[in-house]
Amino acid sequence: TSTTKHGVQMKVGDLVRYKDWPEDGYGVILKNNHGYILMRFFDVAVPSHELWENEVLLEAIKCK
Repeated sequence: TSTTKHGVQMKVGDLVRYKDWPEDGYGVILKNNHGYILMRFFDVAVPSHELWENEVLLEAIKCK
């Protein structure tokens, strides 16, 4: 797991989205490698795909 500056831990299975573009889709964390997140990203414009992203660009989506 990894902790953001807001104290939120991001771990495998969490839903995330981009902080600057929250409306552009969401991802599911597949792996957390010391601050770099491998996620399967889902977007309306592009089929789902896997990509690595720096965790500082992401925020966890709280599920109720």
